[in-house]
Amino acid sequence: MADYYRSVDDVIYDILWPGGGMQPHIILDSGSQRHNAIVEVLRRIPEPEYQSLLNLADDFYWFIPPPRLGGFILPAPATFTPELSTGKKLIPHSKVLYLSPALEKSAWDIVVATIAHELTHIALQHETFHSQELDEIGEKEAFELMNSWGFENEAKKLKKVNKWYAAYEKSLNIPGET
Repeated sequence: MADYYRSVDDVIYDILWPGGGMQPHIILDSGSQRHNAIVEVLRRIPEPEYQSLLNLADDFYWFIPPPRLGGFILPAPATFTPELSTGKKLIPHSKVLYLSPALEKSAWDIVVATIAHELTHIALQHETFHSQELDEIGEKEAFELMNSWGFENEAKKLKKVNKWYAAYEKSLNIPGET
């Protein structure tokens, strides 16, 4: 049984909720597995880490397109101007936490794990532009933080799914994500 640190209402009326001005209960009543999993994850993150995420709420933007959406233009404000280790600045950009419509057809624990995992990257303030070596380190840190938040079982399953996809992509000679 999962530990919950806050109520559903506390989560959906908080600044981390990706409501975009819409009525939160209407979104939840729509049966969106992604939104319901966001509630699950945000309720289970321990309080100190949750407060840290609240402080980072302006540093990223949720992007949760409806399953049948063909496309649209989305204004996403620039949240920061990154500086590379070389001292060069990149153009201002946003961190967008994208939740694929394909998650609507995924197993519940994989949806929960995906959301928790991406939020750990936000909490750890991982850079969006980095080397493969930093990516591997960041993934290890993200899974460790997931475990400390109480998502051990979901993290194990997500690792298995990711390993399966990597093997599948390799068998098809499909380049992996960078």
